[in-house]
Amino acid sequence: MVVESRGIQELRRLIEKFRESSANVVIFGETGCGKEVVARQLRGRSPDGSLAPFVSVDSATIQGSTAESVLFGHEKGAFTGAERLSKGVFEEADRGIVYFDEIANMPLDIQAKLLRVIQEKEITRLGSTKTIRLDFRVICATNRELEEMTGQGQFKEDLLQRLNVLPIRIPPLRERSEDIPLLVSHFLRRSIDRLGFEFTDEAIAALQNYQWPGNVRELINVITFTTTMAERELIDLADLPPRIREGGSKTRAQGTFYDQVANFEKAILAQAYSGCGGNISKLALSLGMDRSHLYTKLREHELHPARK
Repeated sequence: MVVESRGIQELRRLIEKFRESSANVVIFGETGCGKEVVARQLRGRSPDGSLAPFVSVDSATIQGSTAESVLFGHEKGAFTGAERLSKGVFEEADRGIVYFDEIANMPLDIQAKLLRVIQEKEITRLGSTKTIRLDFRVICATNRELEEMTGQGQFKEDLLQRLNVLPIRIPPLRERSEDIPLLVSHFLRRSIDRLGFEFTDEAIAALQNYQWPGNVRELINVITFTTTMAERELIDLADLPPRIREGGSKTRAQGTFYDQVANFEKAILAQAYSGCGGNISKLALSLGMDRSHLYTKLREHELHPARK
């Protein structure tokens, strides 16, 4: 993981701790910030030293009449077109990880089926009466606030309690602009087509001033586009897409706004921290925040000493 900012250092620390656990994880983060990258870094190893299974599922596709077959598998002849036995995602992920991307998109009726499997750690293939015991870990990713969705009846609260045992929040790229030079170097080195390319200081500054609504995925796309279109290997400000150049020209206005937001956030945290006497559990409860996210924010504003 390319790391420089405090937010990513904290993220890496959580990954190291959570990798040794078998508890379920929910990864919160905006679109394009690398949630599956983090999920794969939580992957452990099998007893023989090989990487444990990792089965990725797009939650939006788990719906309709095929949902149970995808999740639990089916026997040959279980339904029209079932010409052979097929394992579901949970069985494929036995002794490994089932990763549900954008879990908020999963329909409520499927959420109920998912809850039962997570509770019992067993499945029954369609067309069979045999129960299969499994050992798996569930990691979910979302760009939405699941607690708000439970209050609106859009996500099952008991399922969230089962899933959100170890929460991880990935900070958006706009909050860690110091990582951008390292990320640019990393992605340039990763592709043989881009070896030899280099960005000028002015180009890097413009990248750092841009707000990156598409996060790291958007940065990769910009690097790909810029190096493909460039007439020379030294990428300057003029070589960047117009939205990046224009974003860089508004540094003062954007910086003022985000500085004000950061100062306001710090003031709220400082007042609440003092009122709770530095008790993190009490503070997290009063603010309605996850402890891990709260620790990140407190250290970001230098309001709480780093934990050993």
